[in-house]
Amino acid sequence: MPAQKNTVARTARRSRVPLAILFLLVLIIFLLNAGRWLVVEDPLAHAQAIAVLSGRMPIRALEAAKLYRAGYAKEIWLTHITEPGKSLEAMGVQFFGEEYYNLHILVHEGVPVEAIHVLDPPIRNTADEIVTIKAALNAAPSHTVIIVTT
Repeated sequence: MPAQKNTVARTARRSRVPLAILFLLVLIIFLLNAGRWLVVEDPLAHAQAIAVLSGRMPIRALEAAKLYRAGYAKEIWLTHITEPGKSLEAMGVQFFGEEYYNLHILVHEGVPVEAIHVLDPPIRNTADEIVTIKAALNAAPSHTVIIVTT
């Protein structure tokens, strides 16, 4: 009888392995796609401003310019960082932040300089950007913004 018990236990363990692998695959697929399933994208509508998140330069600035030219907003907001500028300045190296290049891209794409605003305070990460954009939005007459994340 003990040999039969060992055989049954081994068979039960073997049948669990494919189930565990299947479970892990489903879990991985879920985790990789959870962001897409959780994001709700509102239809594009007119807003107070178009906010360009940092990163993916020049793509985001180009998209913001396209939205501006289409009349979705009368302003474009840029954020700015202090680092690595402060560290480089201490070494005598001049640093032009991403907002500098985004501003020039926007102007090149037909956005008037008067319509471009660099928001304060400086940011360190995306969470800071959202807080800065929210503060600017609270001070604006209209409380809607298009955030460019393309």
